[in-house]
Amino acid sequence: MGRKYSTGAGYPPFGWVGVFLAIVFTAILFSSVARAAVVYSGKLTSMQGIVDIGRQGSSVMVPAKLGDSLFEGDNLKTREGSKAEITFLDNSIVRVSANSSMRIRKSAYNKAEEKRNISISAFRGAFRMMVMKVVKVTSSGSFRPWRDSKFTVETPTAVVGVKGTKFFIEIDKNGDT
Repeated sequence: MGRKYSTGAGYPPFGWVGVFLAIVFTAILFSSVARAAVVYSGKLTSMQGIVDIGRQGSSVMVPAKLGDSLFEGDNLKTREGSKAEITFLDNSIVRVSANSSMRIRKSAYNKAEEKRNISISAFRGAFRMMVMKVVKVTSSGSFRPWRDSKFTVETPTAVVGVKGTKFFIEIDKNGDT
């Protein structure tokens, strides 16, 4: 004769299978919510030497690989003799020299709504920024700048906001820009 399982005292109302399904459902629900908060910013398009990424502001740095995606909140750090290049969604490029560290603070790009808001914190090192000027081609064939276009770089002692240009920033080990 086979065993009969009861949902009486000591057993969950839907059995152990019900408990397992509830745990799986909860895990899927919370992982989807966590992923929804991740904002894609761009990717690592060039690198030489050792480059590390800290995801979502984490202090745990992992070795980067060429082509790695970068997200809002990510930290990037280059070591001695290393360098990296990040290409953002709007095709703006940030070149990061050796012994440098930065964070992608904000990254919003929506071509349909003509909105760009990219904000970077540069903590230490040297950075070459090539910020694309985003424009819309009108029906007459002329160009007009987007209505809402911001590209901001914050250092320990300065803030730079541009809409389209090339510039260089260097932050020494004392935090002076």
